[in-house]
Amino acid sequence: MNDRAAETAPTYGFHVGSRLYNGDSHLCEVKAVIRTSADKPGLFHREQARRTPVVLWLENLVTDSRFPIIPADLVREIEDPATRWGRADDQIPYRRPDERAIQQSLTRADNAERASRNRTARAACMAAAVAVRDILTGYDDSDDARFDAVGLELRLNTHGRVVTDGTYWTASGRGQITDHLELYGLREWTGELDVDNRDGWAPLCKVAEAPDLFVLDLARAATIPTDPYDPAHTANVRARLGAAVGAPWSVEEIVFARQGGRVHPGDPDAVHTDFLITDRAGIQVAEISVQHDGPEDTETPAEDLATSRAHAELIKRAPQDMALLLHLLDQAERAAFTAS
Repeated sequence: MNDRAAETAPTYGFHVGSRLYNGDSHLCEVKAVIRTSADKPGLFHREQARRTPVVLWLENLVTDSRFPIIPADLVREIEDPATRWGRADDQIPYRRPDERAIQQSLTRADNAERASRNRTARAACMAAAVAVRDILTGYDDSDDARFDAVGLELRLNTHGRVVTDGTYWTASGRGQITDHLELYGLREWTGELDVDNRDGWAPLCKVAEAPDLFVLDLARAATIPTDPYDPAHTANVRARLGAAVGAPWSVEEIVFARQGGRVHPGDPDAVHTDFLITDRAGIQVAEISVQHDGPEDTETPAEDLATSRAHAELIKRAPQDMALLLHLLDQAERAAFTAS
């Protein structure tokens, strides 16, 4: 095969005249196919030539520049060699997303990313507090192990990273962790803190002698919850509650006599009681039944009825109660992580 035939022969799906997009989404055309070998690496150094013994010489049709490239580095080939970037028949139409939907998606993603960074910071603070305790107690894990540290000194450096030199504060002064190995382990955790997750660690600190100097409250850091609840799971719970909460659910107590007729609650002839819980649309949600026709059913009919009645009330109020608890949990989280 002569040189010209070698250049135009299909190679890796590309040949002279093939059109493709490079990594910058610029339309390019293959001008030459160059075969290289280990002893004659050509345009590429020896190791590249061993891996891919074919090099394409491309022309960028957007910038008019020419350059060599390995086929494995290409983005994609254009099926029609005559196709040019930007032609109308090249476009795939799609519906324009709603502006508010885009903004909401960006906001949710940003909030989730920020929350994740802050959870990392809180977990790192907890680990740092435990590390200080372990170092000062000689790794004594008993609850009554004595140590005098109340705060760990942190500094926010010019690169936006949190560093520590092992200085800790006591009730009466300062101490210093001097063991290099112990200090290295402690810095593993403080190194997780920076200006981007400051909202997670700064509320656990007090400003010391300078604006960039902080003292981590070790007691708070060791006990603060790192992640009170799973946000994704909570969102699903809220969605379910949103579908259920509205007008309060209701409980109907239906009492039957031995022959099947209905009687009033408390009637001496009553032998069976149903508690029907229905939603605001009148759809039955749950049913609790109590059979109390003598000792063979129950020896404590009054207690069984009272317990079942309480269970029915619990189910009836569950959506509102759960919504309230989630609201209080949100408040508790904000208080725990933003209090000074």
